Amino acid sequence: MNRIPLAVACLSLAASLPCSAGGTLRTDALNPLLQQKPEVFAALHDAFELRDSAWAWIRIGDAYPALSGTRLGPYEIEATSRPSQQRVDVVLCTKATYYDSAGRVLSGVAVEQAVRVTEVLTAVMLRMWHSDQPPVCP
Repeated sequence: MNRIPLAVACLSLAASLPCSAGGTLRTDALNPLLQQKPEVFAALHDAFELRDSAWAWIRIGDAYPALSGTRLGPYEIEATSRPSQQRVDVVLCTKATYYDSAGRVLSGVAVEQAVRVTEVLTAVMLRMWHSDQPPVCP
């Protein structure tokens, strides 16, 4: 029996996923997401100086032309605590909902037909500055 080497199988799986490496975006582009929870938005801005750029851990690839280049959470923003000047990473966890051209919510493999995606803020976490591992959101 012919067996596909594990590395080839893993690469094939990775190539079929709808996203590629993340990407940067302006932090103020995340304001609509943060304003879903005004108390969280105010607390973050009171307690931290946020950098102008943020990192999206997910960027939708060319396999989905209508959404290609769209960035999705989790998002990470480097921040400095106002009182202590301690550096931390602020992580914004989100839940994405995908829609087809008729506005119907899609799930499972049907997300391949998505033309629009929205996000809801689900959690905000602080973690050690410059962690090299992707955040694990609840």
